[in-house]
Amino acid sequence: MRIAVIRLSSLGDIVLTSAPLLNLRLAYPQASITLITKARFREIGELLPEVDDLALVPDTSRLTDLHARLMQVGPFDQIVDLHGNLRSFFIRRWLAGDSRVYRKERLARWWLTMNQSGRVTPTIDRYNAALESVGVYPYCDRPQIIPRSPSGSDGNTIALAPGSAHLTKNWGEGRWRELALGQLARGRRVEWIDLMPPARPIPETAGEIRYRIGEPLRAVADALAAATVAVANDSGIMHLASAVGTPTIGLFGPTTPSLGFAPRGLRDVVVDVDEPCRPCSLHGRTPCWREAQYCFDRIDPDRVRSEIDRMMGVRERLRPAVLVDRDGTLIVNKHYLSDPSEIELESGAVGFLQAARAKGYAVVVLSNQSGVARGMFDEATVERVNTALMQRLSRAGVVPDRIDYSPYHPTAGDDSRYRRFTRCRKPGPEMAERAALRLGIDLQQSTVIGDSPVDLQLARILGCRRRPILVATGHGRETVAEVRNWPDPWQPEIVPDLGGAADLLP
Repeated sequence: MRIAVIRLSSLGDIVLTSAPLLNLRLAYPQASITLITKARFREIGELLPEVDDLALVPDTSRLTDLHARLMQVGPFDQIVDLHGNLRSFFIRRWLAGDSRVYRKERLARWWLTMNQSGRVTPTIDRYNAALESVGVYPYCDRPQIIPRSPSGSDGNTIALAPGSAHLTKNWGEGRWRELALGQLARGRRVEWIDLMPPARPIPETAGEIRYRIGEPLRAVADALAAATVAVANDSGIMHLASAVGTPTIGLFGPTTPSLGFAPRGLRDVVVDVDEPCRPCSLHGRTPCWREAQYCFDRIDPDRVRSEIDRMMGVRERLRPAVLVDRDGTLIVNKHYLSDPSEIELESGAVGFLQAARAKGYAVVVLSNQSGVARGMFDEATVERVNTALMQRLSRAGVVPDRIDYSPYHPTAGDDSRYRRFTRCRKPGPEMAERAALRLGIDLQQSTVIGDSPVDLQLARILGCRRRPILVATGHGRETVAEVRNWPDPWQPEIVPDLGGAADLLP
């Protein structure tokens, strides 16, 4: 099956396509996915692991030239238009596949910029909605790009991205300079990232600030991934920092999060002020008509510094976790287990949990329990089994930090409370994200372990930088055969049982 995804520009919008692209890959793991985009965005297309091929169109060209170029890459079975303009309309017609188009909500956006009231559906959610009509579940709703280095942050680096597509969206050179000097005075390292040279380094910081000006996007992504916190204007770099898993502070002036472009990471925040003229335009390019640009002038640098300090403190306390499946991984799969007396630990389970604890990992057990949706037992039964499991492990001296489960299923059962799609059910990320927020877990440095494809897919959706671990217990043997042809970013480490996973934990 060949699928074409159209998103011609710009940097941030293409970064946001990483979520629907991942959802497409979940639904069609063997499909060939081509991203159709403008030639100047080739580098960001190459960062998207779910993209097999790029079809690059000229930045400016006549429709006849565009037609000739596209005839070299078609036809496609499915076309997903995430751009929604006249040019992408012609592309869909020429490629002649079954197509889906995302809703731009033009009227809502116009009303918002004219009346400063209302809200537009977030861009990623509108992208994903275009896929739901063909049965693609929107499990991933955050941008996800995997950096080359799995090492993560050094705990003391601030990435500052003062660039923006329009000067009206820039917090101001003087404020960025003050912010950088303040971070240096705190003993922190500063990476100054700007995609568009020339940029003027701060003279008195020679040798102290690492300037990355006009570097290749892959190097920029790696630098952002290694930072502890990133600060950026409302820009493509803001979305890239969020996509590689770095907690990001987005500074919004003439634009607002209500337009649908807020950073979407689990710990991202927006810093802005409530001015009655915001948003003044869709993309923030309209010159300010007031005597001063209060939407930026009233963002106090001390407020940004305080937010950086808070985020640095949070990251300092984070720890990795092992996110372990229950049935078939931690305990022997008994086919919709409902009797606590039938709990039987898998071989090596206790030793693995002891080793994980010794290495400083939190232990979180995540389980899909569709037996509730199917009417085979109720949630109280699941709770009794989990309580008994906790008691069993407690006697062995290895109590998990948390056990969570999902009672839902998108198609099974007759009870409407449970028969529905939800991101709470693996491979959806909600159970893991709840644990991360409550226990202070660094999901990027965590390891997912299980016996089924959904466990491996969960690792990718969470943006884990370490490969998931597939155990050959439970349904693991069947899963080993199923995943052999999966793309490289999804390939797991394979071990006979949970005991064999201990040596794979760094």
